[in-house]
Amino acid sequence: MISKVQIKYIRSLHQKNIGEKRRFIAEGEKVVEELLQSNISVFQVYATQDWSIPAGVSAEIISSDELKQISLLQSPNKVLAVAKTPQTIFKPDLFPYHLFLDEIKDPEI
Repeated sequence: MISKVQIKYIRSLHQKNIGEKRRFIAEGEKVVEELLQSNISVFQVYATQDWSIPAGVSAEIISSDELKQISLLQSPNKVLAVAKTPQTIFKPDLFPYHLFLDEIKDPEI
């Protein structure tokens, strides 16, 4: 069971004007599984019992209703993770062109 404090904190990470942008949220099975395989630090994984937890991963099991409370998706998937925002060092000599994307979302259906 997820606490009210945790719910409030996770919801605060969805807001753009929050000063603590050292963490971000990843939602959905494929995204979280790829995140777990990367070198990015994952602080917490929240999952419903429907998600098959990979070996070596510690996840807090929550209900579908609790997942809806912390998710921004209209139809939340089985898992959500809170991870550390990686520090990016740009080296213009190696990559002369950069593309920055902000607030990318699924199209409304």
